[in-house]
Amino acid sequence: MNVNSTYFENIVFDSSSNKIIGLYDVDDNNVSQSLLIIDLNNGNSQTVDLNNVSENSRYSGLVVGNNSKIYGYKYYGNPSGNSSEQKQIVEIDKSNGTSQLVATLNINSTYFGNLVFDSSSNKIIGLYDVDDNNVSQSLLIVDLNNGNSQTVHLNNVSENSRYSGLIVGNNSKLYGYKYYGTPSGDSSEQKQIVEIDKSNGTSQLVATLNVISTYFGNLVFDSSSNKIIGLYDVDDNNVSQSLLIVDLNNGNSQTVDLNNVSENSRYSGLINE
Repeated sequence: MNVNSTYFENIVFDSSSNKIIGLYDVDDNNVSQSLLIIDLNNGNSQTVDLNNVSENSRYSGLVVGNNSKIYGYKYYGNPSGNSSEQKQIVEIDKSNGTSQLVATLNINSTYFGNLVFDSSSNKIIGLYDVDDNNVSQSLLIVDLNNGNSQTVHLNNVSENSRYSGLIVGNNSKLYGYKYYGTPSGDSSEQKQIVEIDKSNGTSQLVATLNVISTYFGNLVFDSSSNKIIGLYDVDDNNVSQSLLIVDLNNGNSQTVDLNNVSENSRYSGLINE
């Protein structure tokens, strides 16, 4: 890929065109952002500059919705912490980078991440921090039909017991990755995949993960096998990475070591067709 920035994230897959789409920073000053669109049929890629982006007006999430529409989460103001500035879900035109407002979000935190799409209800679901102390988390559920949103507080969340990933599975079931202990680095505390009740924020254990690292990210769902697949760091030195594959039918998990990984050659995103 002919891009200067190593930041190429919020990667999504458009099944109708067989293309991967992601966000990347055009410069080091966080002033410009573009879409990078990769055609898996021939390996060609194109960039589409996003309009109305500045240091204080940026995208930090993408979702492919029904009919191959692409949506973005856009925030205004400081990129971290609480902010009274507006936050939006917009529909992005992939041909020219313009956007159209879909929903205005009534939340203070600029952090609204781990966005997933529920095709059966046409809703975007994401995690957001309710306060600066990382004590409370909620789901924010945005209805793309009318722009309305609702919050659902997540139960049993504390400074040392938090969610950091969401997946929509078969039959529109919502799953979350939950870790205990410190939010970064290695930890012997338990990590879990749980099924989340979208109506009340309660959860039910699906799998206990036998990994040391609390980092288990870039989660994708394989609908044909009913499995969640994610990346995790095997050690603190960022030398080794593995796939962790979790079978939702029985809670079993397996690790697959990734080849040709080093301190300077690493994975930071996964896509499932």
